[in-house]
Amino acid sequence: MKTLDDFRVTTFADADAGIRDQFKALVLALTPELDDEDGADLENGPWPWVIKQNDQFPPDGPYATFLFLDCETGRVVATASFVRDDRKALENAGVPAFGVWAFVNVLDRDLRGQGVGRVICQYLDDHVQAAVNNQSGGDTQDVYLFSEEPGDYARWGFEETGRTVPFLDHEEPLCRKVYQAAA
Repeated sequence: MKTLDDFRVTTFADADAGIRDQFKALVLALTPELDDEDGADLENGPWPWVIKQNDQFPPDGPYATFLFLDCETGRVVATASFVRDDRKALENAGVPAFGVWAFVNVLDRDLRGQGVGRVICQYLDDHVQAAVNNQSGGDTQDVYLFSEEPGDYARWGFEETGRTVPFLDHEEPLCRKVYQAAA
């Protein structure tokens, strides 16, 4: 099973042109059947989403798209993002939030089932917890995700809210985690 030591993590903002090119090629190759994403959709798909989100992130803020590179090969193999909202799903549902886990994806299909998803989720969870510790003044912060497989995120403290949100061409269960700032 993979561990965080098997990866080098960078943000999209800090990635050089070669890493961004690798990432773009992987994202554009995503298919709904294998990845629950349509990489070929250049209007509403994941690549324009990545560009739009990252253009809106303030420097040194909590929001970022993370790229996980295999330490041995240097190849991009996975991604995960923490964003203010994902395609305005929370705004449209009237749900205030600190942010949303989004585009959590093991891009290298050969690595699926080897613990990479667990590694990237733990990294994202640690990142959000650190952001809450740094920015919330001791307050709790609601963070959401929506997924066709909400049970996959229970180990990180996400619970289904009983609501769904419109997401792309379907509805997905809305899950929430309340992050408490460390004392």
